[in-house]
Order: sequence, then structure tokens, then C-alpha cells
Amino acid sequence: MTTAAFVSTVEIAADPEFAYLSPQCREHAVASSVLLRKAQDCLKHKDLPQTCVYGWGAAEEIAKAVAFNWQDYGVAGENWQDLWALSNALSVTDPDVIKAIEGWKPDYATLGAKGSWQALDARLTALGWNWDDFLANGFMAAANLQRSFEENRFSEFAVKEDLRRTARFVAQMQTWLRQPCPPDGFRQFHNR
Repeated sequence: MTTAAFVSTVEIAADPEFAYLSPQCREHAVASSVLLRKAQDCLKHKDLPQTCVYGWGAAEEIAKAVAFNWQDYGVAGENWQDLWALSNALSVTDPDVIKAIEGWKPDYATLGAKGSWQALDARLTALGWNWDDFLANGFMAAANLQRSFEENRFSEFAVKEDLRRTARFVAQMQTWLRQPCPPDGFRQFHNR
């Protein structure tokens, strides 16, 4: 997957490619951009609690924007579980992931053992893929920011790294706003 470039609020508001977005979808997308910039500013000033709040908010808002964009296709974005299911579903529709997984047969008896996942990782690396490209990892980085805030535990290094991955998640999700419908094979599974 190619690295997505972050789209600013001005671009979202003015770009004709985003003209078809509903006002609610556009509102979430713009809010995401604003919150991400606030998180980055807070990190520069070493305000880790606010960095976490704004970082999580940016990820939540962009995921909601994509969900609202595709709501006519049954995509839900009402709560944390919906947004997690959305990022997971988009993760497994990535063509590079599908290509790497084809023919990969994990040893289920030793799934957690060393070497089990290294084969998949090696296949993905050979394709030029990076685990940071995996949308679900970006969403979890944002969730880590939320958890850090809730537990009042802050490590500057961890917050900085989670915000970097969250920013990447936001940029990747923004590319999905250009798609009027979910990709082929998309299934938003819920744990209900």
C-alpha cells in the first residue's frame, strides 16, 4: 500500500473529489484534521494528556467520516466497536495483505510460537509492506492514546509514537473518503 498523504481541512472543504460527501461526513472529516493538528501542537508543547485526547478524537472522527460515507452500504460507525470493525475490515481488503496471505498456512498448534508469524511478516516485507500500513494497527495506536489518558499514564516516547501511527491512520482513512462505496470483499464483522 502506498503511503497516503494527509489532506488538510481546506482540501476537504474545497476539493471537488470530496464534493459528493454528505455534510455530516464532511463535518467528521474536517473535525479529524483539526483534532490531529491540535494533537501535534500539544505534543510540541509536551502536553501529553491533551495530545492523547486530540489524537484519539482525530482517529475516531475520520473513521466516522468513512462510516457515514458508506452508510448506504450498511457500514456502521456509531460506537468504538463499529469503528474497530471498520478498520479491521479495511485492513484485510488491502491487496498487498491478500497477496501475502495467499498460500500462507500458519501452524495453528504453535500460532503464538516464534516463527509462526515471521513467515507472513517476511512475505509482507518482501512486498515492501510495513506493519504501520495495517489500518487496524493505526486504530489501535489511537486507542492506546485514549487508554493512556484514561489511566493517566504517559510516556512521552509512547505518546509520540502512537500519535505518529495515528496520523498515518488518519491519512490512510482519508483516502477511503474518495471511494463512494466500500471495496469489493468488504465485510464489517461485529462482535455482538
